[in-house]
Amino acid sequence: MSSAPFEGRQLPQWQIEVTGAARIWYLIDEERKTVWIQHAGTGHPKATER
Repeated sequence: MSSAPFEGRQLPQWQIEVTGAARIWYLIDEERKTVWIQHAGTGHPKATER
């Protein structure tokens, strides 16, 4: 697991493979009971593309 900044906080960052190389990157915001979609695409993004 990694983390990413969001609105001044570090949130846990996860990804799920949808099909083949397609991925959805998302952040878990337990405080707000919300999942934030960070990136959805047909390929695995480089760290600088997220």
